[in-house]
Amino acid sequence: PTGGWLRARIARVTERMHSWAAAMREAIEYAQHNLAGDRQSRHLQGVLCDALDAHAALGIDVETLVPADVWTWYRDHSTSGIP
Repeated sequence: PTGGWLRARIARVTERMHSWAAAMREAIEYAQHNLAGDRQSRHLQGVLCDALDAHAALGIDVETLVPADVWTWYRDHSTSGIP
């Protein structure tokens, strides 16, 4: 029951996933290169990975939702083992 509700809820945001994921990658890059320490960068990475993991866990093809560079980054950084 929860899976159907959650899948429907996430489906509503997938249309914005491409631009959101690209903006998150830019923010991560900025944080890595311009902010002291990497606490902010790790936080942003976690937010992006969690969002993409949630989509993948529901069987949504993340690779088709995000820019190629985000997919490559996610594939290399996800610790969930999902991609």
